[in-house]
Amino acid sequence: MWVCGLIELYFADETGLTMQPYVPYGWQQKGHRLGLPARIATKRINLLGLLRLDNQLMIYHSEKALTGQFVVNCFADFVTKAHTKPVVIVLDNGWSATAADSSLSGCL
Repeated sequence: MWVCGLIELYFADETGLTMQPYVPYGWQQKGHRLGLPARIATKRINLLGLLRLDNQLMIYHSEKALTGQFVVNCFADFVTKAHTKPVVIVLDNGWSATAADSSLSGCL
């Protein structure tokens, strides 16, 4: 339907960013300890993005956890934007925990 120009197709996903580095492994000489300086207390910013195949991106952010109510509010705002065609949003399978939130039960 997108190829035929009948819909606006978006892919939604979420992620979180922090200044705390994640380095699960590294190379060092045997017997030498390798350390990386890191900040102890950092704020995390969580992002919800909706990406179209023509690289149009809409981002919502929060310093709080992304709850079902946050997602509902973001989608409620998203649908108020100017759309010339019906909108289809593809969610990845990582949304199952958020979808279990009662805020989304009537929306999906």
